[in-house]
Amino acid sequence: MEIPARWLLNLPNNNRLVVIADGRRPGIAEELWSLDWSDGSLRGPWMVPHILDAAASPDGHLVAVGNRNSQVLLFDPTQGTAGSFVELPHPNWAVPDGFSADGHRLITRGKDRTFRIWDLGSQSLVAPTAGFKSHSRATFAANDSLVLTCDMYGQCTLLDARDGQPVASPMSFGQRPIMPEEGGFALECNAAGSVAIIGGAPDLVILNVDRFRKPHPLRDADLVTWCELVSGHRLEHGQASPLSAHEWTRLWK
Repeated sequence: MEIPARWLLNLPNNNRLVVIADGRRPGIAEELWSLDWSDGSLRGPWMVPHILDAAASPDGHLVAVGNRNSQVLLFDPTQGTAGSFVELPHPNWAVPDGFSADGHRLITRGKDRTFRIWDLGSQSLVAPTAGFKSHSRATFAANDSLVLTCDMYGQCTLLDARDGQPVASPMSFGQRPIMPEEGGFALECNAAGSVAIIGGAPDLVILNVDRFRKPHPLRDADLVTWCELVSGHRLEHGQASPLSAHEWTRLWK
């Protein structure tokens, strides 16, 4: 069978992938197929209109698909029957941002500019979180106890995964967007959720999540250096003198 594939989603820890294809019948926007690498067999199709994005659980037995119909749909590509879905309602266009490491929770992001944290066992909403700017992402961190969010301008927040409340002051990497002009902004954590990679090549930022959660207080010398960087001047013997470009760069490093 020939399938007009649009893009592919690899399923971790098993020998299947999900094929997102253009619908072959009028009125059907997209089709989802589950392809077995070992024998080439297909399962499906699952019919989903207006797909925006998809994500797979860590064990590869659950796929979340977001669309423009205020839905995030869940299905099992290895055992489920075509057409069977579990629906998580998220107002406006919605996409799945990622599963927790244990696969029990899911973060969704909507055009209403909110993140939502879902318990997949009870299919209930754990916590709606505060709004965000455009081009934002969210991921579980710190062994799934926290949620890290970040927008394309490097504004990051750290939230309690149980209730969506902030656990640290927001952090910013600056005013220049850390997303390339052609798009591709991403936010990913390592398996333990202790280190995050933010941005899009060539502008990538590595964030230590634990240091973000428990910031170290500034020493007096650090505060003086920060004031010099912000003002562009150095205070010596009661007199302010402008920093040269070389001096400013050395202090920044």
